[in-house]
Amino acid sequence: MYALMSMKICIKLGGVNHMLDPSSNGLLVKNNLPALVLGAGITHPTGSISLQEGRVEVIGEMAKMVFERVVAYHKKLHKFANEVIFYRDGVSYGQFDNILKEEVPKVKEALKKIGVKYNLPNYKPKLTFLVIIKRHTTLDFPPLKRMPKIVLASWLRLNRKKMLCLVL
Repeated sequence: MYALMSMKICIKLGGVNHMLDPSSNGLLVKNNLPALVLGAGITHPTGSISLQEGRVEVIGEMAKMVFERVVAYHKKLHKFANEVIFYRDGVSYGQFDNILKEEVPKVKEALKKIGVKYNLPNYKPKLTFLVIIKRHTTLDFPPLKRMPKIVLASWLRLNRKKMLCLVL
């Protein structure tokens, strides 16, 4: 418990809790252009903020906030990301399919709007959408036969579209 509190305090004060080993940079950097890593449902010292009703797991203004973050990335690097990794935390099993049906299309919509606004008709970065469900303290994966059908079906459907859905 104290370790988690310490990490949160460190982030709030602008510190760094984790760093990638420089030798693993190739995972997130392609052609000297870093992947755009976005997160929702987790603590960030900066970023886009949107208010919505309590107990609503689907983020209502997802497209607007993703658009803002992609523009901020462009302002900083003067290029658009070739790869977007989206980390979605805090989703319950019951809302998993809703997140995939509503939020993934909103992220894609924001990326398409970037292409239109900046006259980049072929702009379609690789999108990896990671969904971490609420009960992520489980230490092992259930065998596929025992995995809830909605989770398994969504994982397989996304995998065929060259996207990744990680369930811990």
